[in-house]
Amino acid sequence: MPRSVAVLALATFLVTLSISPAAGQYTATGAKTAILGVYLSAGRILSIAPWTTLTLGGTYSETLGTEPLVSLALTHPLPRGWNATFTASSGGIGGDYRVDRLPEVSFTRGDRVPGTSLSYSVELGAGNYTVRPNGLTGYRIHAAAQLSTPAYPLGRLASISAAIGYRQYAYATSLHAASWGTAGITITPLPRVSMTLSYLRQIPGGSSPLLFDAVGAESTLTGGVSLRPHPMLTLSHSQAYSYLSGTIVDRVYGLSVAVPAGPVISVSWDEVDQTASLSFRW
Repeated sequence: MPRSVAVLALATFLVTLSISPAAGQYTATGAKTAILGVYLSAGRILSIAPWTTLTLGGTYSETLGTEPLVSLALTHPLPRGWNATFTASSGGIGGDYRVDRLPEVSFTRGDRVPGTSLSYSVELGAGNYTVRPNGLTGYRIHAAAQLSTPAYPLGRLASISAAIGYRQYAYATSLHAASWGTAGITITPLPRVSMTLSYLRQIPGGSSPLLFDAVGAESTLTGGVSLRPHPMLTLSHSQAYSYLSGTIVDRVYGLSVAVPAGPVISVSWDEVDQTASLSFRW
């Protein structure tokens, strides 16, 4: 990236720091991926109008260097429980890639299924994307639906829940889809201790030319434990076993600190991938 562009991005971010704290929040995410290497994306989320936010900052990655981060998101309620979201962004992260949304529009709705305890959500959308460092670009139309149960109690200490869903992508030259189902149990033996066990089965079909939204086959059992020794501190550990590969695919240790009326800072370490991640929001 030219030095002048990097200086402009830094100056823009510093200007946002001078805005009244009531006008926005800070956000930062970082990790290491096989495609981008080590990356860090940070910015200021500004509420510039009702239902409208503007994020200004910068993104650094080993592969692409320093780039400005600009994202505009507008959400507006529609009749019959629908919501519309318009997003235009450059410099953002999508999975292992840098993804520009130029722009993306989605319509969502969620509610209780009449006469039952089940809930549903549906989503329709379309967008134009550029994926880097590959430089791929293209249009995508997507539709998704999910049906889920509430948490059914099993005695005083445990509850179970389940969900199924389907997602369809349509591109100019191909189709990509995935159906999935998950079921899990949560056990709370002590007020500040929670244990979970869940199974996910996902069946994909087709392929995605945009890479960042590719979904693969899954048959994974995940177990985790969460401990809150202090109201502001949460410690967690989880492991995921893949029946498809016959191996442990995730072994994650996490720590989260939530300061009342202040920042929420989360860090995690995946022992299998040998990668760390950072999340900061204020």
